Amino acid sequence: MLRLRLVVWLLVIVAVAIGTQIRPTPALVTLRTFAQAITPRESASCQSDIVSSTAVSTFCGHRQGDNEIVDLLILWRGKPGWFQSIGTGRVGSGGSRTFGAGTNGVVSHTQSYGEVTIAFHADFDRNSATIGQSTIKLDGINTIVVDDVDRDWRITNTRWTDPALPLVGDWNLVLATRSREFVRDLQCNIPMPATPPLPQVPVHTVCDKLKKR
Repeated sequence: MLRLRLVVWLLVIVAVAIGTQIRPTPALVTLRTFAQAITPRESASCQSDIVSSTAVSTFCGHRQGDNEIVDLLILWRGKPGWFQSIGTGRVGSGGSRTFGAGTNGVVSHTQSYGEVTIAFHADFDRNSATIGQSTIKLDGINTIVVDDVDRDWRITNTRWTDPALPLVGDWNLVLATRSREFVRDLQCNIPMPATPPLPQVPVHTVCDKLKKR
């Protein structure tokens, strides 16, 4: 009889526990916060896109929750249409990417447009980026403007850009709608030159998209 009573009481306790919403205790909240803190972030990945008549944007970022986070944004600027194919050189990309547990990512990236090749090395563990002969500490900096990429490279501006972006969409366009500095650096007032008489990949720049908004 005693054993039967114990079984009944156990069933009652289980039923109450299932039917009752249990609020998390401070200890559970602390453990959850700690677990989130020690979870390694995703490694950074990079891509380059033509964004205006004078600029190519290299965007490096990683996912964090419901956002894409800007780790590094480089605007490569030159004379209008410097990225257009003129029948010489090549178009393509290359490089390497190191990632995995315990690393935020180490990226070496090159992109060729005809006779012009842009390249950089970024170590997101050491928080630095190397462009040409210059190494920049990414402390309070995630945006770099490089001028004269079709001649002798010059780093002309560095700054901080709000890094949280939506996971999907045109990240360069989102940045343009948020940042006057980014729009200024696109130089949208400079028209795209006529394309050379060679097959060209259609390009819809951020400046073109801004005009339609």
